[in-house]
Amino acid sequence: MDTEERKRVEAFLQEFKKLEKVLIGMANLKEDFVSFSRALNYIYYHKLSAEIANTNTYEFLKTASDVRNILAHEDNPIVPTEEFLKEFTDTAEEVMNPISCYEACTKVIRFVTPTTKVFSAIKIMEDEGLSHLPILVPNKKVEGVFSRSVFFDYLSEHKKVDVDDSFEIRDFLDVCRIGNHHNEEFLFVPRDLSVKKAFDQLMKKKNPHQKNVALLLVTEKGKEDEALLGVLTMADLAKISSSNN
Repeated sequence: MDTEERKRVEAFLQEFKKLEKVLIGMANLKEDFVSFSRALNYIYYHKLSAEIANTNTYEFLKTASDVRNILAHEDNPIVPTEEFLKEFTDTAEEVMNPISCYEACTKVIRFVTPTTKVFSAIKIMEDEGLSHLPILVPNKKVEGVFSRSVFFDYLSEHKKVDVDDSFEIRDFLDVCRIGNHHNEEFLFVPRDLSVKKAFDQLMKKKNPHQKNVALLLVTEKGKEDEALLGVLTMADLAKISSSNN
């Protein structure tokens, strides 16, 4: 084993030890001895961590545990590759210090209501450089999203757009509702979902024909009938995700 390989082994074992301590504390099992694997399994099956609840993360950490056991007990140990070490370090950081969507989201929300005048909404967007405004009802439930593409969608469906000072957001509500936008999608996410999972699982398009995800709407449990707690744009997620890599 050369110097670089030894450094990777030491770095892996140090990071593993830190993660092991966190997992044992998270599992909080009243047993004389709790191993990494015992704590990991307990956390996974009891859904004590949003990160470890992900099957891919759980399986990867099981593999990391096997690697650690080989390094601890075999005369000719394996050596973690740079790629494996980076993935393990990133995963451990997500588990130990996850950034939740609620922590990262914009909580001072600029919004409109169904009775907001359309030109007032447009002025807010122009003055503040916004492309989307959630439409909220009194209980802060999201009724829809007013966006720059609304007029195009309305024209596509009604064949004409004739707007004056009397028009209100509710006059365009049929194309503003969640799911009714032609080219954009708005997803509800729970407040405790990690930013990385939101970016990896929700924001990546599965095929080129899917709508572009424009906004994440953060609520307590990720339900549409809950009060809006904050919003996250794709740019927000990409910036936070890249800064943690």
